[in-house]
Amino acid sequence: MTIQIITPMAELPQFLRLEPFELPHDTLSACTYLFFTPKTLAAGIQAGCTPDEIKNYLQSHKRETVEDKISDTIQGRHSVIFHAVKRNLFDIVELLLEYGADPCAKDPNNIPLLAATIMWTKWTYKNADKMVALLLSYGADPRCVPENMWSTYIQMPTADHNKDSSPHASATWVKKQHRLILVETLNLTIRYHLNRASFTKLATTRQRQLARLSGCPRILHLPFHIVGQDHALEAVMNKIMAYDTMHRKRPLVLSFAGLSGHGKTELATSLGSLLGTDICNVDMSKMHTVMSLFGAAAPFQGYLDGSPLNNYLASHEGQRCVIFLDEFDKTQQEVRESLLTILDTGIGMDLRWNTVLDVTKSIWVLASNKGDDLISKFYDKNLKGKSDSDKRHVSIKPLQHDLYKLFIDAYTPAVTGRISSFLPFFPFSRDEAAVINHKFLRTLGDNVVLPIDLHSRLPRPVGHIHLSLLRDGDLCKFLAEDYIRELGARSIQNRVDGLADDLFMLYKDSKEEITEATNSGPHIKYTLQLHPVADTFEAAIREDGTTFIPSD
Repeated sequence: MTIQIITPMAELPQFLRLEPFELPHDTLSACTYLFFTPKTLAAGIQAGCTPDEIKNYLQSHKRETVEDKISDTIQGRHSVIFHAVKRNLFDIVELLLEYGADPCAKDPNNIPLLAATIMWTKWTYKNADKMVALLLSYGADPRCVPENMWSTYIQMPTADHNKDSSPHASATWVKKQHRLILVETLNLTIRYHLNRASFTKLATTRQRQLARLSGCPRILHLPFHIVGQDHALEAVMNKIMAYDTMHRKRPLVLSFAGLSGHGKTELATSLGSLLGTDICNVDMSKMHTVMSLFGAAAPFQGYLDGSPLNNYLASHEGQRCVIFLDEFDKTQQEVRESLLTILDTGIGMDLRWNTVLDVTKSIWVLASNKGDDLISKFYDKNLKGKSDSDKRHVSIKPLQHDLYKLFIDAYTPAVTGRISSFLPFFPFSRDEAAVINHKFLRTLGDNVVLPIDLHSRLPRPVGHIHLSLLRDGDLCKFLAEDYIRELGARSIQNRVDGLADDLFMLYKDSKEEITEATNSGPHIKYTLQLHPVADTFEAAIREDGTTFIPSD
């Protein structure tokens, strides 16, 4: 007989509560003719308004008026951004930040927004990892959370309040009760973000101005989108801003080099997102002919179909766009050379209609495994074992020069000469691999926490589950032992997939029928933790009672 352990949810402490508001009219759109007030905006957020409704309300008023009032406290208590953050409304929070909401805002108890974001998760159980990264990318101070709780991010923070005998000025608000909550809620990914933010230079006023004038203000947030690869991140940010502000009338061509599974695709995808455009992803290993890359020219059969690349360039003519050519080293030289003109001048042809295309604002990323031996040797000699902050001070110019010479031999001088920068992607340290493990496990948790759905076209019979990670730093560092350099993040994903299978087997073995009525009760809790076995450990999942997860 299975004994269900049901622990009643602790009441949200007074210092983390927000005041309720009501809209002055039935809908937020009906309030657009009124003066802009943060109180009305907060009421709309509490009423469940969509990001589009919030955006329409903001745009119905003069921007300077909104920017002037957006950070005002409401009735002397909280500013409006607190209300969006507590509900984990990422798109709305980002919109408020773009309108000038203060990421360093404090509540009446002097608790910073960033700290409240983390502590709320003890009661909401929401995944706030991306929210924390967003606030940090807009300038929230990581040191408002006691530094000794995240400076060595792989280690679990302790509840010992005496360790804060000389806290940073931003963390003097922390009392024993706050630290106890932070110990429970500072997960590994959040600790990593705080640590990274602490040695990531905040953008200066001029840098933000240049990014804004170049039309890509969010590019400064790039460091919070992938794990590791600091050299590549900084180079990409600088290159994009320089190309745009200097009005260079040709495409920006970057080479991402290194072992598979170390962030090349993820960084290119993040570029598209931060630049506000979709991305064209082309697997060059499948492009055996020029026709397969660009499509047939008129009047040959099928010319009106074009090709994914041809059609993407045509639909983005004159616009900023991102083209990711994966496995660039695995195609024919003839195919690579067919790109020479467009990479050099930004002038191409829409072969469907024989019309000239201007794609001078395009960003091309040529990704390959070429040079992975050079990159691995450089990493082992110059970077391995160094702290994340120390790695940043190691010059990679000698390696870039070696890659340049290697690419000349592999791709010919004509192709290599079109590449603006050669960016190596290095192997992960064990701590970085642990963070990636944690991110994959958090994604698994986000998937299984969703309600059971038996009636959709694609049913979701496995759901309404709370996956808890016990001592996540120790757990994920242990799992990181399965990281294989040659496979990169794929080796980590494979390990997490195995744990997902273990979770499914436990779920499957329950004798109770799966019903959607389960969604109205507490979530079934499964705990993943390390168990000692002989002289080592193993990661194991067990059913662990239930968890009350409140709805919005």
